Amino acid sequence: TYPYLFGFQNLLSLRITWNPRLVWDLEGLSGMPNLQRLSCVKNRSVTGSLQSFRVLKETLVELCLHGCENVTGSFDALYDFPLLQQ
Repeated sequence: TYPYLFGFQNLLSLRITWNPRLVWDLEGLSGMPNLQRLSCVKNRSVTGSLQSFRVLKETLVELCLHGCENVTGSFDALYDFPLLQQ
């Protein structure tokens, strides 16, 4: 894992694409409380629950988890995010 990647408190946007060696858990999102956009495409080493996004409830605008097969949970965990766009 790479915990130092998730300590950027002022990071607004993060895009990680086709990086099978980057092992990380969605719990790392707690180190990026201002994140507005996350695009995580074809990263099979990403694990964790959609519930981890709760720390971004007031900031998250855009989310893409295409091909992140090891992410668990229901998208119902995101139903009350006021800024999240469909």
